[in-house]
Amino acid sequence: MPRKKPYSGKAKKLQLRGKKEEKRRQTEIRNKSGLHSDNLHQGVSKNGPNSRFSLHFIEELLETIEENKIKSRLPYSPVAEEELEFGFEDVHGEGTMSIPLRPRWNYDMTKEELEKKEQAIFKIWMEDLTSTYKNLSYFELNLENWRQLWRVLEISNVILLITDVRHPIFHFSPALFNYIVDTLQKPVILVLNKIDLVSEVTCRAWKEYFQLNFPKLHVVMFASFPREQRNISLQNQSLGKAWGVEQLLQACCDCCCSCESFDIDKKSLIIRAVKDWNFKVKLAQSVQEQNENMNQSGNDKDGHSANENTEMTIQHDPFFITIGLVGSPNVGKSSIINALVNKKVVSCSRTPGHTKHFQTIYVTPLIRVCDSPGIVFPTLLPRCLQILSGVYPVSQVREPYSSVQFLAERVPLVRLLGLTWPYEPGSVSDAPTKPQWSAWAVCDAWAKKRGFHTAKAGRLDTYRAANNILRLAVEGHIVLSVKPLGFYQQYSTCSTVE
Repeated sequence: MPRKKPYSGKAKKLQLRGKKEEKRRQTEIRNKSGLHSDNLHQGVSKNGPNSRFSLHFIEELLETIEENKIKSRLPYSPVAEEELEFGFEDVHGEGTMSIPLRPRWNYDMTKEELEKKEQAIFKIWMEDLTSTYKNLSYFELNLENWRQLWRVLEISNVILLITDVRHPIFHFSPALFNYIVDTLQKPVILVLNKIDLVSEVTCRAWKEYFQLNFPKLHVVMFASFPREQRNISLQNQSLGKAWGVEQLLQACCDCCCSCESFDIDKKSLIIRAVKDWNFKVKLAQSVQEQNENMNQSGNDKDGHSANENTEMTIQHDPFFITIGLVGSPNVGKSSIINALVNKKVVSCSRTPGHTKHFQTIYVTPLIRVCDSPGIVFPTLLPRCLQILSGVYPVSQVREPYSSVQFLAERVPLVRLLGLTWPYEPGSVSDAPTKPQWSAWAVCDAWAKKRGFHTAKAGRLDTYRAANNILRLAVEGHIVLSVKPLGFYQQYSTCSTVE
């Protein structure tokens, strides 16, 4: 083993000086783009807060947090149901909010040249975005995550844009759709996931709204797990119960056959691949039903499931198609893949940003599915609404009370949670004598009901209660569902109870 070169004190000083200059240079770049180093928040990933693929957002100022805390103590009033109606102008402004696009490249370029070019393009995009829009929501600031999206779009033949049907307009980027359809000339299928959480009228209204604004868009309904399985842990939820698998496969076949950029050979390959996939899904479902019947009757004498004989390593064909899944965090991309394959092949979690790197899975010898990490696209939405939509990790929310107030103004939280007035006369100095519900009072009442208390003083743990209420909303136990414009006027006679 060669002897290590001695490291002098002078060399150490030069190293520290170089690090300081690099830090100063990064600070200048953020200041020019409106992203100061003191308010750049790095989300915590399983590889640590400084992970290469961790979520990066703009952190709120302390003055804003304290101001929101004061407002949360004031009584709130329920808003009109029309406040839940959103259009594309409400989310993205008058024009189409752009996204960073990968620059032109070729195989003659080195890795360093390509990365430098991508950084320059990303910096220009950030400067234009922050100078054009002032009240931006949370959006992805990590270039590495945008690179994952670029690569998935390049290698995929069909793009599945996954959204949560409770608020699909928040997860749909018109700029991304136009780039895929017009520039890349690839078909896009919009998947409205988690349809078991909302009414059928809401699903139909969102489908008609998207098809009216984007005629080239194919819309499919999907539910990875039925409603009765939502109280079960992710590890114990059974697969093969998904609704919408056949409709999704048929949509892949239809949109590819109607795509003008595909030649006849590719269209025939896609039709053959989808039929093969559909046959495998039906076979897996029949095998699972057979296993369930055998387990219930106790006839499985050998102790082996019938599914073990069907497991095999898939040898992919040299001519295959790739179906890419893109979308915001926590919309169910990984769960859809597990439901389509009928077994757990990718890890999934309720925490946004669980998938860190794009991964490919061969479903059949002719079909490869590509799972991508979630991307938070820039919008003009209030940040409290983004937290309720699940794109921002609840565990990293520093001030959850404004989000609880936004939820309480639109959902009858006091009735749904069965809350009672938490304060006794004279127990709290600033508490009103009459029950005038505020976001802070709702959190205190929930903390009292659940037994959330601080460790030392034994006071009501208001922050933990607010965090728990937000988790109930994100996981679907409390449903906050937005509607398209004109919903309540058009469907006023229909039952819209979620």
